Amino acid sequence: RKGNHVYVGVMTAEKYLNTRAVAAFETWVRSIRGRVEFFTGGHAGNRHGGVVPTVFLRGVTDVYPPQKKSFLMLKYMHDHYLDEYEWFVRADDDVYIQGGKLEQFLRGVNSSQPLYIGQPGFGKQGEFGQLGFAADENFCMGGPGMIMSRETLRRVVPNISWCLKNLYSAHEDVEVGRCIGRFAQVSCTWSYEAKDIFYHDKTDNVEGFMKTMGMSKLRKAITLHPNKNPSHQYRLHKNLLALQTQDFRHRTLVLHREIRRVTYLLGEQPSRLYEATGRSPSLLNFVPKDINSVMPWDFITNRQMFTADISLPAKAIPMALSTGLGHVVEQAMELINKNARRDRRTAYYREIYYGYRRVNPMCGTECVLDLLLDLVSHEYIGENSTLEVRKHAYLQQSFSQIVFEEHEIDREDDGDDDTKRGLGQNINETHHVHEADKFKRRTERSRQKETIHAIVPVAGRLQAFRRFMKSYERSCLKTGENVRLLVILFKGAYKQPDQTAAIWKLVISYSMKYPDAYLKILPADRKFSKGLALGFGASVFTNTSLLFFCDVDLVFRPEFLERCRWNTIHGHQAYFPVAFSQYDPESMMHHYVFSKDAGYWRYYGFGMVCLYQSDFLRTDGFDPTIEGWGLEDVDLYEKFVKKDIRVMRVVDPGMVHVFHTIHCDPALSEKQYRMCLGARANTYGSAARLGRVWRKMRQKRNTT
Repeated sequence: RKGNHVYVGVMTAEKYLNTRAVAAFETWVRSIRGRVEFFTGGHAGNRHGGVVPTVFLRGVTDVYPPQKKSFLMLKYMHDHYLDEYEWFVRADDDVYIQGGKLEQFLRGVNSSQPLYIGQPGFGKQGEFGQLGFAADENFCMGGPGMIMSRETLRRVVPNISWCLKNLYSAHEDVEVGRCIGRFAQVSCTWSYEAKDIFYHDKTDNVEGFMKTMGMSKLRKAITLHPNKNPSHQYRLHKNLLALQTQDFRHRTLVLHREIRRVTYLLGEQPSRLYEATGRSPSLLNFVPKDINSVMPWDFITNRQMFTADISLPAKAIPMALSTGLGHVVEQAMELINKNARRDRRTAYYREIYYGYRRVNPMCGTECVLDLLLDLVSHEYIGENSTLEVRKHAYLQQSFSQIVFEEHEIDREDDGDDDTKRGLGQNINETHHVHEADKFKRRTERSRQKETIHAIVPVAGRLQAFRRFMKSYERSCLKTGENVRLLVILFKGAYKQPDQTAAIWKLVISYSMKYPDAYLKILPADRKFSKGLALGFGASVFTNTSLLFFCDVDLVFRPEFLERCRWNTIHGHQAYFPVAFSQYDPESMMHHYVFSKDAGYWRYYGFGMVCLYQSDFLRTDGFDPTIEGWGLEDVDLYEKFVKKDIRVMRVVDPGMVHVFHTIHCDPALSEKQYRMCLGARANTYGSAARLGRVWRKMRQKRNTT
């Protein structure tokens, strides 16, 4: 009968019935085709109202070592279920058993023979040769579980009384193995693969092994031990379910490829779904038509990655990519070792010598990896030879079908702007009243949002400030966002026209248009210093205020403000977004077009930040000795890191640094001047665009 294939007896203690036993019952127990019961000492009347099927063994305590409990559990199996089940498993309460794999494994073994299956053990270090075993004898380790056929149980149980009277050690699995060897005349399976099939973490980590276990081991293992902490049992269960989901997706992908192939054989055109997901893996699925459509590769070594992105050409491999590459290598090693048993040799991964990687948006992630491996030959028992080899692997992680699509919802203010443009309305006094009413209504909706205090230093640059205020109006004033704006106003640079009056006038006009909005100016009568300006502005607000250090050349969307609130945690985390920086005006398009020719992500810039005033004070703020261009933002970032305040740093598509000409003062310090020149060089244009300009200049020179 299919449901009566295997019986699993789990050894536990009364104190673990509501913790480890429940975790096992809610995870792996339901995958067993058969019966699972938990064995403990004591009496059934002691009280246990849980859902865990429990057997209370009379005359047995939960005192360690549990030799008597283990032998009486085998007797219970024999007396109640010997003729109902083919296989019997003795397991611990901190083991995880993959029921499907266990059944698949045992279906290929003859249960009518006396068999004793598990990971062979020889005792702990220092006990070898002292447990009473001959050189060709062993026992199955109890932790990862021991499996006995019906015939083995039939031979052993009648002799349990003798085994209990003749114990030679304090280890119950050793004594069970000795008893089975004596009366069933069988030892634990001698198998090189047993350590992977019946996995046991040999470290002293009582919390389990999830931090160090790879996906390939999870796929290979039938039992996994130990998971003494129930939360680790649930986490392992989640990871194994994720692996099953991944396997289902792969099977679906293989079927899509077969459907596409057969459809073409029938002379028909496959649907868009099968055409997209049914392509066979190949690095030649995409062939560029010209130089502009070439997809660049990233070059990777064991520790670094080099890209075609001129803004950050060399960097450490990001953690997410490193984890992904680890999974790719594990799957590649599974393919390499697919016929390891037949070939009597096993390859072990050492490191990535070098490789190339890119993401093809039509197919998936493509990799060319040069792997450094250790090839171990198993020609003769006990004599292994190791050879260092390199293996070239061409791999593709294919995309599966689309699960869902995300569409941006049109914002209310966008529709109002379109209507105004269509009707050709002018900004007049009546319109100001209309805008103020809308501002009040939207402010009511946003009052529950935390107030953001935006601080912007300004020195001259009237046109840039006008652009900033237009962006601020669209994103904050018209939408009623809970944002306060404080402008720290300096006089213009030497020999430049004084524009402070015009800036005052501009801010006053917005204050009249939106009378409920917080729009303030603080004059600063000294030489411009961005760090001092931001520190001065921050001192205006309370310690619990959420601050946003902003730049006059920045434009942003309302969704950035949400991320500013979400990603900043008082006392724990600051948000340093990576802004998109536009190139020279000749290649500038719409502000929010993120293409290679439009600009680059400003990974080296730390000037825009969301933080709390108390955290800012905790880091001692900006260095007052830094004047002029740059370095003050990097210094603040490093202070946050040293103070153990988490830094959230990600690309933010809701903010753009608009192009402006950068003037590098030779009077700056050497480090500031060098950084300034580098930043200016980055704004000229993309590498592709500069290459096209160079080719045109070269062609023009050759024709003259």
